[in-house]
Amino acid sequence: MKIISHFQDAAQTRHRGVEPYSLQEVRLTPDMNIEYTRGFYVHHNGDLIGIVATAEGPVFFHNQDKYLLQEGCYSFLLQKKNTENIFFFEWQGACALKISYTPVLINHGGRWVDDPVWDFFSWLTKAVRKKRFAGYYTVKEISSLLGNREKAELGQASAQMRA
Repeated sequence: MKIISHFQDAAQTRHRGVEPYSLQEVRLTPDMNIEYTRGFYVHHNGDLIGIVATAEGPVFFHNQDKYLLQEGCYSFLLQKKNTENIFFFEWQGACALKISYTPVLINHGGRWVDDPVWDFFSWLTKAVRKKRFAGYYTVKEISSLLGNREKAELGQASAQMRA
């Protein structure tokens, strides 16, 4: 069973994960044959939000909505205020997701800054800016998250996702 890890679970305490094809969270038990794939997810106000590597490239998901992150089609923005962070996901020029939350802060050299180890939205906003992000989140082992499991062709997959 392929699984996406929860962002805040340490390797030795993984007791939950998301199955990448169904985007459903499952409880993990020691007797399961688990293979972790590149990606992370979090819960926010009852929603599953995450990123997963696929053969087509990185896919951002919010519940069952899937977005293939291709250059020029998306942007992430984290607006920081004193007691609140606001995360924006823009898709093809329109705001597809806006989330307000209390930031997780650490003291770094006398300054309070977002903790990318515990703050998924801070981590993601920084990670997508790295040159190697798209390559790292492109893998062959997930044949197509966007269409039918093993037989989906890119054209079929694109029709099933937001394009």
